[in-house]
Amino acid sequence: MGKGKSLFVGFLVGSVVAAATTLLTTPKSGNEMRKELIDKINYLKKEGKNISSLSKESVDTLKEVATDVMNVIDNWKEDIEPHKQKILDEIKDIQRAIDAMENKVDNDKTDNSHV
Repeated sequence: MGKGKSLFVGFLVGSVVAAATTLLTTPKSGNEMRKELIDKINYLKKEGKNISSLSKESVDTLKEVATDVMNVIDNWKEDIEPHKQKILDEIKDIQRAIDAMENKVDNDKTDNSHV
């Protein structure tokens, strides 16, 4: 296997693994993103089976696929950002509630010890 073809196969396998990882970690509200990733994975599989030699056309296709994958990843990052912030906000709210409960318990213990 030539160096160019070996590099392409490595990139193809890496792209499929990255896409699968992204698919598995996408929040449930990202159904559209999962479908888009599945479409890209299927496209990569199909292209991988059809390539028998590395040529100018396959290099151009590889560049397009790489661009598409990067666009999908960028879109995915934008999709999850609001969810990430919401989770962080909810964690802060929970911590505030825990702190308030701890203060109430401490105050109740102090009030009960004086009785």
